[in-house]
Amino acid sequence: MPTTAYAAYFDYRRRHSAEFRKQLRRGERQQARAAKDHAEQSAKAQKQMIKQIVEEAKEEGFPASAEEKEAYFLEQVQAGEMLGADRRFFFAWLVWCFT
Repeated sequence: MPTTAYAAYFDYRRRHSAEFRKQLRRGERQQARAAKDHAEQSAKAQKQMIKQIVEEAKEEGFPASAEEKEAYFLEQVQAGEMLGADRRFFFAWLVWCFT
């Protein structure tokens, strides 16, 4: 019963009070801004993580001879198969493998 009463009160205020409607719109805008800021921050963090992983891969070096390349490739395929069998997804590991 209290929930229904609050819903009726909220609806009445929303329909009859201009200040209440403005307050609701302000709250919606603030939430939208906060969500946008959070998305931008997480995108920046993800880009930074990718850059760091790429730098680590460059520092490690790449195989030079054909035999080294083949061994590296087979090692990475085996690691990928193991991850696929475990049903695990490691984003950082995948980025590192394909750089």
